[in-house]
Amino acid sequence: SNGRMEYRVPDAAVNPYLSHTLIIAAMEDGLNRQLDPGLPDAGDGSVGQLPLTLGDAVEAFGADTYLTSHLPAGLVSIYTQLKQEEWARYCGAITEWERGMYWGTIP
Repeated sequence: SNGRMEYRVPDAAVNPYLSHTLIIAAMEDGLNRQLDPGLPDAGDGSVGQLPLTLGDAVEAFGADTYLTSHLPAGLVSIYTQLKQEEWARYCGAITEWERGMYWGTIP
């Protein structure tokens, strides 16, 4: 209502060149299509759901042709493959919690 936008800086793991390129592309899309941003998020999930896992986020990114069109195709391909492999390695890892929780039940 006061005419300003709030931008919360992500943690240091984010590549600022990629994140800012895509933030600007999303803003441009919203302005060009005159999208209504809706009401502020109340924090109760009523506005929309963000991906809960890296796997879901990579899938959503690959499906978003608007955002991927603002990056070089080679970069999108390599980045997507890298993050899919990272997710696969994560899913294949056994954590200390899993070891402690289930080790005694293995025959």
